Amino acid sequence: MLLVICIFYLVKCLLRSLVHFLTGLLVLLLSFKILYILNNTPLLGMSFCNYFLSSSFKFPMGEA
Repeated sequence: MLLVICIFYLVKCLLRSLVHFLTGLLVLLLSFKILYILNNTPLLGMSFCNYFLSSSFKFPMGEA
């Protein structure tokens, strides 16, 4: 009976660890996908910057 209880908790622990690992992997892959999209579309990246910055502060466009 004790062996059955130990195996049950071992399987439960392993499944919980697997779910946490897969969730972390999914978040990592999604963040790489978002960074890839922002890297390849600079106008989209600029729109994110403009959204998060206040309207009183603007980046100079095209000035060197």
